[in-house]
Amino acid sequence: MKYQKFFTVMLIMILLSGISALLPSLFLQFWNTRQQFLSIQKILFLVLVITFSKVVGILLTIFREHYAREYNKKNFYSMLESSFQMDYDSILSMGPSNILDRIFTSVNHIYFYMTGDYIKIWSGIIIIIACLGIAASVNRWLAVLLFIMVPVNYVGYRLLNKELAKRSLELQKNTGEGFQEILSYSQQVDYIKQSADHNATLKTIASSVDKIYFSMARINVYAQSVSSALVGLNDVVQNFILMVIVYNFFMKNSGPYTLMLTSIILPLYFSNVSLIVGAKLNQNGFKTAQNFYQELLSHKEPDGDQSLSEITQIHLEVDELIINGKKIPFHAQADLDKGDIVQICGESGCGKSTFAKALLKFRPISQVSYNGIPIKKIKNHQLRSRIEYLSQNVPIVHGTLADNLFLNTKHTPETERSFMQEPLLQSIFSTKSMDSNILEGGANLSAGEKQKIALARVLNTNPDVLILDEVCSNIDREAAYSIYERLRQERHKRITFIISHDTLPKDLANIKINESSFVH
Repeated sequence: MKYQKFFTVMLIMILLSGISALLPSLFLQFWNTRQQFLSIQKILFLVLVITFSKVVGILLTIFREHYAREYNKKNFYSMLESSFQMDYDSILSMGPSNILDRIFTSVNHIYFYMTGDYIKIWSGIIIIIACLGIAASVNRWLAVLLFIMVPVNYVGYRLLNKELAKRSLELQKNTGEGFQEILSYSQQVDYIKQSADHNATLKTIASSVDKIYFSMARINVYAQSVSSALVGLNDVVQNFILMVIVYNFFMKNSGPYTLMLTSIILPLYFSNVSLIVGAKLNQNGFKTAQNFYQELLSHKEPDGDQSLSEITQIHLEVDELIINGKKIPFHAQADLDKGDIVQICGESGCGKSTFAKALLKFRPISQVSYNGIPIKKIKNHQLRSRIEYLSQNVPIVHGTLADNLFLNTKHTPETERSFMQEPLLQSIFSTKSMDSNILEGGANLSAGEKQKIALARVLNTNPDVLILDEVCSNIDREAAYSIYERLRQERHKRITFIISHDTLPKDLANIKINESSFVH
């Protein structure tokens, strides 16, 4: 309802803008039909009317920008939420950074069209129709010539739009993919800084850079050359008409009102033709954004319809895993209860991480049930609200230590006190406070500190199931020991899965699962 009101007011502003732009021409035509004398007072009045028209345009811009923030945020959150609901492999295939870049681009295209170009089209149509009516009252052949220019421009820009639609889609795709490839290198700060010669890196990303700017140049050259040709044709016609009107004036075949009226109508008419044309060009971006949104929706992951209460039991009878339709042998048979700590063993590439992610329905898996309910039938958000998954690459954001501890968690005094007393965090609090700045990616934290922060964060949510994927593989022994001891202390609260190539502390895991067997 809020945005319906917005567009209703915008429509009123469109009408007001169009009428105000036509007022000088209307007054001139009125005085001409009444054969009134053209005076300095009338000229000054026309200046005031033109000024009023410009003020209306400024007010329209201010009103539009006042709503821009909320309008853009609404569209951004809608697309971002849709990307979060995509199936796991589609996200990996498209690339998270590519998706985010295309979302920003799409939101901008939607905004510029709906709050700018959409208004220009309708106000331009109003003005063009009115100009044709006024021109017909002055000279019918003038109106006919102006009218002919409408289909000429329409056909020309329709053909241009058709080709640009293809190239715009190519540009968005290449820009997103190229940016993703470049980002994968630019994020490797340590590798870049230790390199004595950056030429190798620059050569590696050269194809991505070329792909972006080649697509950009391709679309710009085509769009600007064709549109310049059409604009040039409009200028030729406009100048021809003006020269004929001036000639008639000097030959005393027309009066000053006709000269002034034509000098106002022609620029107004052709400028609005150009505005509509430009708006139609930007409509390609709008359509591309809509198509991208539909693409996000088309990859929405399947969901169940059953609710899930506290997880107290897990049944596993897995023989294979599925990745992008490819089946991988993986054997996991067990009945798990609270207090069980399960070690998932196996060589690299055997499917351990895939199995762990499948437990959250990231990928399809059969013969797994929670509390007796088959995993496929459980609602995704209910399952994931009771399971915490922690990988080797833990999410650390640029902000304060508090920002990282309260990531996706409500900040309360009670929770802060709980974090301050968390055994895992004591070594961190010995050198840092809640307000300490954490650099992007945790560049000023050790690997062990990152894992401790992440584990403290997930333990705070008190999950029913905790899945740890190689969280201790790249940290020192002391940090790993403190993490394992913390898991031992809280084992009674949940079912815990640990993927690790390392030997775990004695008696920590009471169940082992690998690609061929399990030991209880």
